[in-house]
Amino acid sequence: MIKNCHQCEGVLRVWEIKCPYCHQSAMSWLHITVIVVLAAPVVFYMLNLI
Repeated sequence: MIKNCHQCEGVLRVWEIKCPYCHQSAMSWLHITVIVVLAAPVVFYMLNLI
């Protein structure tokens, strides 16, 4: 899957975190929020196992 950079409209692959052209972050605040919300229960569960 290919998407475009929000800053320079450069072509990005899904796994790229930074744009290779303008070096801006390719992840939006929505992406970061979703990752944190999904990762928080996993981390909490892992800490309770110790």
